[in-house]
Amino acid sequence: MRIYAVIDTNVIVSSMLTRNSLSPTKEMLVAVRDKVVVPMINADIMEEYKEVLSRSKFRFASEDIDNILRLFD
Repeated sequence: MRIYAVIDTNVIVSSMLTRNSLSPTKEMLVAVRDKVVVPMINADIMEEYKEVLSRSKFRFASEDIDNILRLFD
């Protein structure tokens, strides 16, 4: 069964901040990676993801941001 969902930016940020590999936010991204969840996305949402993940307060490496964003291509 496929699930279609809009993934809130906070879910992505939380998944990148947590070290708990079993957290619901990490599990959501695994489900996207495994195509169990099909993200409903458009250019505006993708731009929001990029903008938020690039904020200096998070200090996410650009490589990590790119890897996450590739899940939504």
